Amino acid sequence: MIGLRGIALGIALAATSISEDPGGVVMGTLGVEEVSPDGAVVYLVPEAGASRLSAERTVIDQRRLRFIPDVVVVAPGAEVAFRNSDPLHHNIFSPESEEPFNLGTYPEGQERTHRFREPGAHVILCNIHPEMEAYVFVAATPYWTVLGRDGAFRFEVPAGRYRFYAWHRRVGIQEQNVLVPEGRTVHLEVRLSRSAAR
Repeated sequence: MIGLRGIALGIALAATSISEDPGGVVMGTLGVEEVSPDGAVVYLVPEAGASRLSAERTVIDQRRLRFIPDVVVVAPGAEVAFRNSDPLHHNIFSPESEEPFNLGTYPEGQERTHRFREPGAHVILCNIHPEMEAYVFVAATPYWTVLGRDGAFRFEVPAGRYRFYAWHRRVGIQEQNVLVPEGRTVHLEVRLSRSAAR
């Protein structure tokens, strides 16, 4: 897991009426200083812990000297397969000290797998093509999303207390307590800034 730095997080909260559903909604946008929020990860962890986690197998392909997709989110213990669809050899490794691995070098048409257990962001590299980079983010929650360029997110969750996390590969991670009232919407406006990094 890569080291994560503290960053500024500006959040505006507002509760408005929605449907009579016993749950609530958390929605908003993420902005990141100097870079697009594309590829950022936001997620909610229930205060009592998540009981429904899917450890489904996820595939990251290698095509045209790129990882596709270049950011995935998985539950602890999930397996990720790294497929090689390029007509040349690739190597998959992660140098992180808490869960380092090297899957070796292999040709087109093959795939190799790693089971991720350590929470947080794991950088994925190819030692043959240094321009290639991807991230596997391990989060113990079913409430997560990988953002697009507009930075928008929306979660429908049971009412209760949550820890909200926002992560970007170039900036780091920040967290904030969020209370989701029954039948209400919580609006978050989040700003990640390098200037407040610790």
